[in-house]
Amino acid sequence: MKKCLMLISITLNIFLIIIDWCQWDIIYKLNERYNHLISGLFFYFILLMKFIIVILIIIGITGMYINRKKVSAIIVAILFMCNIALQSFVPVSETYVKINFKIQATNRQKIISMFDSGNVSISQRDENSYLLPLNIRLASHDGEITVNNEKIMFFVHRGIFKNSAVIYSPDTNISEEEFGFKIDKSLILEPNWCAVFFQSS
Repeated sequence: MKKCLMLISITLNIFLIIIDWCQWDIIYKLNERYNHLISGLFFYFILLMKFIIVILIIIGITGMYINRKKVSAIIVAILFMCNIALQSFVPVSETYVKINFKIQATNRQKIISMFDSGNVSISQRDENSYLLPLNIRLASHDGEITVNNEKIMFFVHRGIFKNSAVIYSPDTNISEEEFGFKIDKSLILEPNWCAVFFQSS
């Protein structure tokens, strides 16, 4: 039973990471196939599932501690805290954003070239939002970009509490009104490129 608790807790931790990696891909496909209501409901279902998994992990750690499996409880607790940090704090750090900026530079440049040439071959969701095809979907965390006044925003991380994004701008002057959020922090990455950090609405 004690070994089973540890195995279940570790499995739930891994499952939590997999959900975070895959949720936006699933939401993206639901958007394409059905409508925004279905994908919106699925998003809240994912939040509920994450909450339940977190509660189960905490119960598992408590159960191991009560059953005097303190070493196992500490191992799972450390894994759980690393998991939370990986999903909540790392993606909104300057280092993570800079690494992501380098990795996705080619995909983002392809998208910018589309808009510069006027040959935009990606699906338009609404007046300012576009859904990226699968081959360049990783250019934005949730597969969606926002375009306003020749400025293009790519999400690096879209979380429950905090978001991070990189914005291409011909003049690098970003106003909060253009994208509809309050910027907590911003930094210049390269000419015409800046990173922004802001609260989830």
